[in-house]
Amino acid sequence: MLQLHTVRQKSLERKLYNARDNDAFINEANDEEMTSGNSGHDSDSSQSAFPGEGLPPEQFRYFDELFSNTWKGVKLSLVQQPELQHRARYLTEGSRGPIKNRTYDGYPTILMQGWSGSAMLHVFVASESDDPNLHLFYQVCLVSTKSNRGCCEIVFGFTTVVQMPFTPNTDNRVMSVDSVGLVKLRNSDVERRCAAVVEESKRKKDRKHEEKIIRRSHAPSSPTQGTPISSTSASIYEEVGRRSLKPKSCSTRLVYRVLLLSPENTVEGVVQVISDPIRCTQIVGGPEITRMSIKEGDAQTRPELFIIGKNFVRGTRVIFRQMANDSSDDVRWEMDAEIEAPYCTQTHLVCKVPEYTGPSLPLTAPLRVKVCIQTPTRAGRPEQFTYLPSFPVQGLPVIKRISQREVSVQGMVDMFVLGSHFSPNCRVFIRQVTMGTEVNGVFGAPDAYTETPSVIWQREAQIKKDDLTQDYLVCRVPPYDGQSLEMRTPSLPVQIIIEGPGGTSAPETFYYVQ
Repeated sequence: MLQLHTVRQKSLERKLYNARDNDAFINEANDEEMTSGNSGHDSDSSQSAFPGEGLPPEQFRYFDELFSNTWKGVKLSLVQQPELQHRARYLTEGSRGPIKNRTYDGYPTILMQGWSGSAMLHVFVASESDDPNLHLFYQVCLVSTKSNRGCCEIVFGFTTVVQMPFTPNTDNRVMSVDSVGLVKLRNSDVERRCAAVVEESKRKKDRKHEEKIIRRSHAPSSPTQGTPISSTSASIYEEVGRRSLKPKSCSTRLVYRVLLLSPENTVEGVVQVISDPIRCTQIVGGPEITRMSIKEGDAQTRPELFIIGKNFVRGTRVIFRQMANDSSDDVRWEMDAEIEAPYCTQTHLVCKVPEYTGPSLPLTAPLRVKVCIQTPTRAGRPEQFTYLPSFPVQGLPVIKRISQREVSVQGMVDMFVLGSHFSPNCRVFIRQVTMGTEVNGVFGAPDAYTETPSVIWQREAQIKKDDLTQDYLVCRVPPYDGQSLEMRTPSLPVQIIIEGPGGTSAPETFYYVQ
């Protein structure tokens, strides 16, 4: 028998050490706690219509049973669901108040129909899985309110239950559950809970094993010589501690279980409903920008931008947006900044300003855009950023001298232009104009005559980028193909102009010749 006990102990230790993740261990501990909670009533369960029938409500601890919301014509329904988020408190903190409903104008409400006798409500925490079981890291707690007379907090092993009398005694009873809060257990408490559950399971299995051997031998047996309970508990506690148990999910469900009581104050029937998941952690506020390292930058060089703020979480985006105007919500251009992951924390991040590729190219003046911080759930208040032209804004281009005054109508001749304020993104145009007369006066009485140029033909000359500086440029004159070609005039006057970021130069005249 000692040999068998040693084998059993080694098997348990091997099982603990071979578990590959926390989830498997937590689920096993949950199952063990549920089973151990029902161990005292196994014989009653086999003879009753449901487990726990005939017990007083203070002893009803069947947390592993998924009872239906109906029983012999009695129906329980959840009229108002709990709020989607309720931050659980630690035992050392003050109360955060009871769980409210989703509209925050009341509390979760349940409706029971078809029962006018005595009833007792049990509320406890379950996991958020589709097949919920006890949650290791969260428990319910009783919150003191004006209407919680007769409510109490009962602890079954390591599971806390809030017990409330179901009143009034009518066929259709509505109850607002306003006395239930949530508590977050410390990791050390969870580790003790797991260790105690596994230890209790080991003792129970050892007792069953001894009883089995006694029945086979038909002889009294001596007490089992095994490892002391304290050392076993210590070894299990140490093993659990090495696992660094952490909750896989921060969401829970609330189980609303109503025990239908007989006149003798024993359980006659059970109905229960389970709420939708409740997130138990603090909601992170919206992202905020406190300071940016630069408020303006070149439109093409992609400078680094340091942003200091708060509530930057995983999945945060930095978006540059060009709006139609300051008072409009229409987006004309949008681009994400490239965030450097190693330097992204909850309070600061580093990113590269995206190159501007919007409809305002080429930039001839500073352009204001909005910088928006956006998380998967919220968006922060935008800040201003200014894109600067890739080349400094200068004065008007000036043409001082051109290398040719006469060019063949076939064109394709290189022309050297000397001047100032030529920029890399300037453009050269050859145009033919006619002078028209505009009359200025009041009520048809001419006061003055003004001659205004009218463009009748225009072509762009190709600039050689290798021969472009601020003081000179080389362009290829295009061939003339305008309407005046058929007139066969010996020379045709045209103008050369240069458009730059600062404006358009004054025209300079040369001639196309036949």
